[in-house]
Amino acid sequence: MASTGAVLIVDDSPDVRYLFAAALASCGFRALVARDGREGVALAREHEPRLILLDLAMPRMDGVGAMAKLQEDPRTARIPVLAVSGYDVAADELRRLGFRGLVHKPVAALDLARAVRGCLEDAARGIAWSDPGTLSGRSSAE
Repeated sequence: MASTGAVLIVDDSPDVRYLFAAALASCGFRALVARDGREGVALAREHEPRLILLDLAMPRMDGVGAMAKLQEDPRTARIPVLAVSGYDVAADELRRLGFRGLVHKPVAALDLARAVRGCLEDAARGIAWSDPGTLSGRSSAE
């Protein structure tokens, strides 16, 4: 399968980084990984990925702090960023901070790939917020 671009995964859990990277690689995405917000911001500036999956709860620099740094830099401000969390988070607050959607952990590989593709398609069409119901990783039957 042809590469569809790099996705930066920023999460303090090695297991989540590995699972997300494997899921995205199986769909043709090249995964970049960072262990915390500081490392994520640096990699985003260096590689300018097509999309960032950003965990909200991390040591050193959390996802909200990293998002603020990404928004300050013209090179990274345009990159779509999906918040990733195992907690319930207010969509309005995430939207205000510049996130384009929310992926709930745990998330199935297929649902993660759908969320990434959906967000990239929405960003290309100028849609600022991707429907959280379609990105949640939770089936519509729940």
